[in-house]
Amino acid sequence: DPFYIYNELSLFFELYQICTIYFYFSFPFVFITDCTSCSILIQGLLLSAAKCKDPVIFLEPKILYRSAVEDVPDEPYTIPLGKAEILRTGSDVTVVGWGGQLRVLEKACQLAFDQFGIECELIDLRTLLPWDTETVIESVNKTGKLVVSHEAPITCGFGAEVVSRVQEECFLSLEAP
Repeated sequence: DPFYIYNELSLFFELYQICTIYFYFSFPFVFITDCTSCSILIQGLLLSAAKCKDPVIFLEPKILYRSAVEDVPDEPYTIPLGKAEILRTGSDVTVVGWGGQLRVLEKACQLAFDQFGIECELIDLRTLLPWDTETVIESVNKTGKLVVSHEAPITCGFGAEVVSRVQEECFLSLEAP
């Protein structure tokens, strides 16, 4: 069935594109951003990338191209590279994500609150290289727990970097390994 083969190839290339970002982490002096579905954020990060004197790799998950439509300001504005955003404040667990996975995490955080009363602090990293360790560490020290979710292979995914750094910096604050 040609339609089935097209869908399978489309999914393969979408996942393959996600995996290729890890190749760029070995390059020095490169900023890597991974955008969410928010048009305002995408435009602000793109303008920041254009003004940056260092090379910037700007990633856009293809699945999000038509998933959000919103007006953006006419005036140019920038959003700082390397600074995470706390999308939802909470006190029970820190949830970290980036890119297309944030839509899933927003729903999961709401579901955790509705069904179990768990207040999740949701953090969008925005920039993967460099990533905002201070915001994540501050949140984990507050909550004592961390969940990292991303669209990547289990082995060598960027989530391992986040978990490793948190383990180093917040070991005595974590309530469990």
